[in-house]
Amino acid sequence: MSAITIKDVLKKAIEMEEAGKIFYEYAAGITDNEDFRKIMSVLANEEVGHKHIFENMMHNVENINFSDGKNEYLQYLENYLTTKSVFDRKKFESQKYDIKNILDILDFAMDREQDSILYYMTLMTIVREEQSHLVQKIIEEERKHFIKLNKTKNLIKK
Repeated sequence: MSAITIKDVLKKAIEMEEAGKIFYEYAAGITDNEDFRKIMSVLANEEVGHKHIFENMMHNVENINFSDGKNEYLQYLENYLTTKSVFDRKKFESQKYDIKNILDILDFAMDREQDSILYYMTLMTIVREEQSHLVQKIIEEERKHFIKLNKTKNLIKK
């Protein structure tokens, strides 16, 4: 396993947000339910905002030295990415044909949002203190995404 850097972690966060946007746009396009499409479009737009936050953070991480403890966090994140199904374009492309209806979309998205939250919680421990509030904000927004998706699922199941 090669050494992972904070830039690698932030790059993956950017890729996750891009893939989340693509997924939510895809989800909006496969249903005729206008309310559901609006929810998916809002989520897609919010993923773009998250991506920009991580891009800005990446520009400010040049000369950070990590303690051994933080290197362990980086290794944990690298392992996490290989075992979890966070928003990832390749994984999504291979799984999207299993998504046949709105409930499948919601289940898929809720799983990915939970995995993203865990990823970002660990990321928060390795970014500079002045950046941790930005990651915390994204965690809070991802939690809101999960709640919104869960509420939508409960409404549809009725």
